Amino acid sequence: GGDGAAALAEALPQCTALQDLRVDSNRMGYTGAAALARAVPLCAALHTLGLNRAGLGDAGVAVLAEALPRCPALQDVGLGSNGVGQRGARALARVLPRCAALRVLGLNDNSIGEAGVTTLAQALPKCAQLQGLQLFGNAFGCGGTAALARALPQCAALQALGLNRTSMDDDSVAVLAEALPRCPALQDLGLAGNAVGDLGAAALARVLPQCVELHTLRLSGNSIGDQGATVLAQALPLCTALRTCGLSGNAMSPRGQAELRDAVSRCPQQPNLSLYGPRGPSHAPDGLREAATALTDTSCQHLLVP
Repeated sequence: GGDGAAALAEALPQCTALQDLRVDSNRMGYTGAAALARAVPLCAALHTLGLNRAGLGDAGVAVLAEALPRCPALQDVGLGSNGVGQRGARALARVLPRCAALRVLGLNDNSIGEAGVTTLAQALPKCAQLQGLQLFGNAFGCGGTAALARALPQCAALQALGLNRTSMDDDSVAVLAEALPRCPALQDLGLAGNAVGDLGAAALARVLPQCVELHTLRLSGNSIGDQGATVLAQALPLCTALRTCGLSGNAMSPRGQAELRDAVSRCPQQPNLSLYGPRGPSHAPDGLREAATALTDTSCQHLLVP
């Protein structure tokens, strides 16, 4: 809680070599966040700060945000599942361009809507080192996606983009798709658990072969039917780096599934294909099942199961 976080904060300045601080799932609230905000700038070597599920809320994130630019080595910040909304997003947007070493930002499973994501998107191009952005579990829809689509091509180092469960539909995905070929370093794209149908799949199919570094594509738990399966099947063999493709829990028939299996067999990297069951109450997207598929790739170094 807050008192424990305050006690921890008092000790931190003595840890001159501390590089990795993770206090996830400790409900410290604003009081704990304020205490840590006073302490972490004194930890000159700190490069990872994990505060997921810490009950921070907008107020806690806002007070912590003011400390982040004074952590010169900070590379990885995790603030998932903290009830962050527009106020917290605005506070982060003000300081992120001054976090010169920032590489990974986790804001998953918060309450960041269209306005908050739009504000964040304006700051992203100034984060020159940003490699990973996790926004899954925030319902920002087409307006927020459009703001991200304008910003992402200016994030030249971006490798991983998590947009699972963000209320994206075909229109949203079509807007995002136009930006993807202009993200030259993109390797991992998460769009699972949205409302992507055949039109969205067609928009992706047009651009995926141009995403030359893309090795992981997550589209499970959407509404892609046989028409979408057909156009994706035409595109996948042209994706020369693809190693993992998640399409489970969609609306395609066995025929559509067969087309995808055949397409994957013709891909240069012989990617792992997750393709089971239709979407429905008894066939919900299963992140652990997809993780098991991914682990058959012996080159896997980082595993994230949203």
